[in-house]
Amino acid sequence: MRSVSGSLLVLGACLLPFGSFSAWSAPQLSDSSKVPGDTLAVSDSTGAPADTAAVSDTVAGKPKRSSPKKQEFTDTVRYEADCIDYDADGKKLRLTGNARIEYQKIVLYADTILYTIDEDLFTASGMPQLIESGDTTVGDSMVYNIKTRRGRVNHASTHLSDAYFNGNKIVKSNKNELYVDAGDYTTCAVVDTPHFCFYGRHIKVIPNDKIVSRPVVFNIGEAPVAALPFFIFPIERKRRSGFLTPVWGGHPNGGGYLDNLGGYFAPNDYVDFTLTARVYEFKEFIANAASSYNLKYRLNGSISSRYTLNSDFNNSRQEWAVNYTHNQNITPDGKTKLSGSGNLVSASDFYKQFSEDSSELREQNLRANLSLSQQIDVVNGSMNLSWDRSHNLRTSVINENLPVLTFNLPNRPLIPHNEDNGNDSLRWFNNIYWGYNARGLMKHTAASNDSIKEEFHPGISQSFSLSAPQKLFKWISVSPNFNASVASFRGYKDTAVARYDTLSDTVTYIITPSTKDTRYPDYTLIDYDTIARNNFAEPESILVRKYRQTVTAVHNEYPDAIVHVPTWNAGVSMSTNLYGTFPIRIFNFAGLRHTFSPSLSYMFTPEKDLLDKEFHDIGISYDRGHKRSQQLGISIQNQFDGKTVKEARDGEKPEENKFSILQVGMSTNYNFEAETRKWGNLSTNASTSYKNIRLNSNAGFWMYDENDALHAPILSNFNFSLSIGTLSAKGNLWGGDLLVLDSLQPDDDIKYANVNNTGWSVSLTPSYSFSISRSSPTELFVPEKRYSLSSGASLNITRNWSLQWSSTYNFQQNQWVQNSINIACDLECWNMKFQWRPERLNPGYYFLINIKKIPEIKWEQRRG
Repeated sequence: MRSVSGSLLVLGACLLPFGSFSAWSAPQLSDSSKVPGDTLAVSDSTGAPADTAAVSDTVAGKPKRSSPKKQEFTDTVRYEADCIDYDADGKKLRLTGNARIEYQKIVLYADTILYTIDEDLFTASGMPQLIESGDTTVGDSMVYNIKTRRGRVNHASTHLSDAYFNGNKIVKSNKNELYVDAGDYTTCAVVDTPHFCFYGRHIKVIPNDKIVSRPVVFNIGEAPVAALPFFIFPIERKRRSGFLTPVWGGHPNGGGYLDNLGGYFAPNDYVDFTLTARVYEFKEFIANAASSYNLKYRLNGSISSRYTLNSDFNNSRQEWAVNYTHNQNITPDGKTKLSGSGNLVSASDFYKQFSEDSSELREQNLRANLSLSQQIDVVNGSMNLSWDRSHNLRTSVINENLPVLTFNLPNRPLIPHNEDNGNDSLRWFNNIYWGYNARGLMKHTAASNDSIKEEFHPGISQSFSLSAPQKLFKWISVSPNFNASVASFRGYKDTAVARYDTLSDTVTYIITPSTKDTRYPDYTLIDYDTIARNNFAEPESILVRKYRQTVTAVHNEYPDAIVHVPTWNAGVSMSTNLYGTFPIRIFNFAGLRHTFSPSLSYMFTPEKDLLDKEFHDIGISYDRGHKRSQQLGISIQNQFDGKTVKEARDGEKPEENKFSILQVGMSTNYNFEAETRKWGNLSTNASTSYKNIRLNSNAGFWMYDENDALHAPILSNFNFSLSIGTLSAKGNLWGGDLLVLDSLQPDDDIKYANVNNTGWSVSLTPSYSFSISRSSPTELFVPEKRYSLSSGASLNITRNWSLQWSSTYNFQQNQWVQNSINIACDLECWNMKFQWRPERLNPGYYFLINIKKIPEIKWEQRRG
């Protein structure tokens, strides 16, 4: 039997089948158009009459064809089947045998399809399959309205985005919502026997929003493992308001818990709110509230809070903590900015008792800061006003800078050059640059438990720099420079000791004869005294007396004195580069280039007496004093580069490859003001590399012997290191699964759609270093060798099971350390990971199994 195809042309209230049309488009005719009274033969695609596909119904009226009127084009219903019957009176079209109907983005396949034209209704039976915008629905029978987009499917299965639904009945509303009666939902592509599913008696699916089920039973395979009276699955991929997916779990020691109870609220595109709660064994309750905001080019920030309630009878507590950040452009041009951050807690042991964050547990510190910055275009500078505070929860010490004022003028020409005159008018004095920086603060130190005295200490630091880089003879670079700074403090104390105070402390306590006395080990014993005896006159209680004397050095302090500590230095540096080429040609080696880079530097620092004053540590550095010095620095660097040339092909240029061969350098200095040992130590360095292999060498030499006499360089230390990068190898084990484990069954294209072929890889990253050193020319060298070896291996046991291992070998302990073994399994819709750390320092494991497309549904366990 030959297939018959055709199109339904929109003729006002009538749709006429034309089986011989290959182009599926038609003009619309007037309502008065009539079909001729004779039988309409439907031919196949070749134009020959179809032997069994005939539309035999007629329309009442004279067999007179009316002239079509000019109308607009409309949508077309396209169809094909083995047999097509058209009822003109009832305006019904019946397609039988491999029936197919297409309308807009809707395609319907079935064994039999009845199309009621006036009602725009499809009624399909015989394994109907409806495809609409990529979503597929199949069932035993189907009714669907192409205008309202409403439908009903009995014993149906449908595919919607990443979800699969099966049910006794599926009804689709005109809002594209699905109502599933006694069905299940899964994301597993193995629809007939899914690895998991959620069964619900009544399921409502709102596309791109959520799935609501009442009730819901979670099944793994065919086994039910959990049930809830109702459940909401969010399927919206974009940011939206709604309830969060709860997480539940437990531990043999810690008991059960419920987590992530709450919701997310996004009222607009600029702010959101999150509220979650966690319950442990109904004894401890933790509530988290968080909000973030972002207004582009204006401001952004976040605030989060935690509230804990412990209902334990012996230790009932209510505590809270707050973290916040804020950044804002005060002016539209972004030149005035405000930023701040901080954290608060209600109790000093909050992090210790309730936090799971490693940094909070480690630092035990509260911080807060606020900063206002301003760019000053008039002087091309910037200014910053800030406040910061630190509170150590362990020691209760508070350090605060209130405020810190910073003013900065980066380097700029002392005599600016007029760019309108061009570079030809640039003079030497246009290359003189200067810069200035100032920083002032008030340091506040206190303790919340009054363990230390509250103090305020102000200070100011200022620095000025002047430089003038120039070119001599176009190839020598000369750069004189001058630097000056001054640090100002209020209050100091003498470094000399004014007196010594002696503090005596005596302690007494009672012990028993059987108790070992380990208390106050830094105290000196005075005596033991028996204060009680038993019935046998044996000592029962012993009184112990100990004492300690502490000697404290006392310095005279001058809290109101203002002291300035200035310092300065001046110098000049000179350098150049000299190039030489050697036309050495060996095979494709085309030449050698040598770059010789000598440099000299001179620095003068005036003498500064050692200060007899000591200032409080407020974050401002100062010069404590030094001798007069005139340092001449000498440095020589050599760079050797090679070039290879490949012969040119026809019509192409030769291919050149430049590479580095060797770098060799040395440096030393000479102090004109030193009384002895005017020459400083000589340092040398050399390095070379080829692909991943790199060699480095450094050495230090004394220029004087043990009698301070000038001598040929004497080796003081030497270091050599070798690294060859990562050595790796990989390959395939076999074409199929020899150890199929979970897949002893035939291959499944769906199951193995996203997995790799079986294979292996091994990598090693070794390095080696050797060094010798000594502290004087008469001593022997002390050698030291260091080895390092990092390694890793991976093995895809099957197409969905993989094993990975990484470790580092400790040559001192002669054992592998930092071991990590990872096992992963890809089960199409499930994902499993297991990490094991079999080591002494940080042993433990982590296990996770979750649904890929619903990662919130998981089971995880960890230790360490």
